[in-house]
Amino acid sequence: MTDNVFWKFPRGTIISVVLLILLGALAADSASMLLYLRFPSVKYAFFLKHVLFILVGVTAGYFLINIRSKFYLKGWLVVAANLVLFPLLLAVFLFPARNGAHRWMEVAGFTFQPSELAKIVLILTLSYLLIHKRTGFWQNLTLAYVTLLVGLVALEPDIGTSFFLLILGSFLMLLGRLPLKKLLRWGGMLLLLISLLILFTPKGRHVRKRVKNFFSQKQSRAVSTQAYQALVALGSGGLTGSSPGESLEKFFYLPEAHSDYIFSILGEELGFVGTSAVVFLFLLLLYSGFSIASSLNHPQASLVAYGLTFSLVFQALINLTVNVGLFPTKGMPLPFMSYGGTAMVSSLIQVSLLIHLWVWRRENDT
Repeated sequence: MTDNVFWKFPRGTIISVVLLILLGALAADSASMLLYLRFPSVKYAFFLKHVLFILVGVTAGYFLINIRSKFYLKGWLVVAANLVLFPLLLAVFLFPARNGAHRWMEVAGFTFQPSELAKIVLILTLSYLLIHKRTGFWQNLTLAYVTLLVGLVALEPDIGTSFFLLILGSFLMLLGRLPLKKLLRWGGMLLLLISLLILFTPKGRHVRKRVKNFFSQKQSRAVSTQAYQALVALGSGGLTGSSPGESLEKFFYLPEAHSDYIFSILGEELGFVGTSAVVFLFLLLLYSGFSIASSLNHPQASLVAYGLTFSLVFQALINLTVNVGLFPTKGMPLPFMSYGGTAMVSSLIQVSLLIHLWVWRRENDT
């Protein structure tokens, strides 16, 4: 990378991501206080692991941006990525279930969630197929590919992530001009199959319970506490919050405060000002990412950029709607902010690839 490449970085993207990481680290340290009390022998270990994964993601991103070739456009990369992804999605069933789901692999004390990798592979694969393979056969193969990927994740079961992949894939296929009638028929059939999985199989029991409790006025204590306490945390923050580190909801009241509900803790400690800043930064990322995508001359590169931006911002939208009680509880982390190694590294790789597309767009004729 040349010495002046840093100044070529898209400023809106860099500013939004850096500030989100800093706000997330501040909130993650505070939200992990209960974990420090439970495990005093490893005090600050959770925060240090959070920082470690940020450094891993930044390091991976640095090397990614340094690559000057159009690797993200190559068919061999699509094939190689899928040859890695699908065995991993099958391998999760060999590991013990957590909370009734086979979503994680554990290696040397570290957990890895292959469905996070699936987001990146899906974007690269569909971008290649939709640009280079436009015949009816390849269109059907594209739909079959997304069906298989969504289905494997749904069987873990991880209905939230499978729903996310379905929306992400549909977004890319719409941009890639896959025939709308064919897309609607496929989408309706897939939604029906997922609905049947949720309604009539043991794997959908957990989802049925969450949805029922979300719409029922007689919610169970565990679920209502989780959703209600998130609103309490946000509401008690007022305009400017109770100040960093002073959250009370993180002490036994709000489960998963350091991951799924990091936004609520931030709202309690930094108030409306802090939560508004987070929303603004994701909107800035959306604007910057779509601006990058629209500026690229190569249609496949543009589709990749649109997919990466949509993936990050749509995931943030799901997390925020859960925190404010507009969506049933779902273990989907807030990009760049929530505690979680695989999600953090995945988010940083996605934004690094987006920056790569911008930095080398002229040299690579993209």
